[in-house]
Amino acid sequence: MLINGKINIPIENSFIGIDTEWVKNYKIRNGNIPFCFSIVVIKNNIRYNIFKEEIKFEYLQYYSESIDQTNDLIINFNSALIKLSSSKYPSNIICGHQLCSDLSTFFNYGRYMKLNNLCGIKNFINKWNNRNVNENINFIDTRYDLINNKFGKSRRLVDLCVDIGLKVTQIELGSKSMTKMYKDYLVSHDNNICEKLSILNLRHNLSTILLFILAQQIQYSHKKLNVNSILTKNLSSDFMWVNSNEFLSL
Repeated sequence: MLINGKINIPIENSFIGIDTEWVKNYKIRNGNIPFCFSIVVIKNNIRYNIFKEEIKFEYLQYYSESIDQTNDLIINFNSALIKLSSSKYPSNIICGHQLCSDLSTFFNYGRYMKLNNLCGIKNFINKWNNRNVNENINFIDTRYDLINNKFGKSRRLVDLCVDIGLKVTQIELGSKSMTKMYKDYLVSHDNNICEKLSILNLRHNLSTILLFILAQQIQYSHKKLNVNSILTKNLSSDFMWVNSNEFLSL
């Protein structure tokens, strides 16, 4: 299991992003197999000066190096969500994009593998289901909950980001899907593939938080916010990929 980053607990007055990745196979029962998750934390003090200050974030990411590690990945995801649920700070805002799919995929595969006591994941599924009826739940799903006249018809994360002024070029994908990339990784264990998948996941997560922040602003800047530059500044010591000439040119 690859573990990158560190989050300081307790988390106070912050935006907390949650994002997961899985091998997708909808043709067979329990064919969606998780392989990665991350939690990203940004302090809430950037809300009003997002274009003026350097954006810093903390993160924690788990990445399965083999299918045999899937159970451990789900257990660690459950434990991480329990820690987030135990926070005594209601000022935190939890963000995800179609997070219902992320949570249910981990939960359902965990049950299929007969993992017990996935109460952390179950609790977050309940939070998601009740986010619009319980005012004490600061839980935002950017696919379903954001309303802004700058958004077009598409609710895909990358399209919403472009609509609101976020530059989120995903050079890693090329002509392949993340599912195909991970299957290639399982055969080759190529660290370059691993790093690209890790950055794709962290970009999704960070972009979700920034999308929510920008969608709340009444006045807009004509500037474009380059998410890849933010990734390089925060992750240059953790991932070689973000220091490559190819990535720096984005």
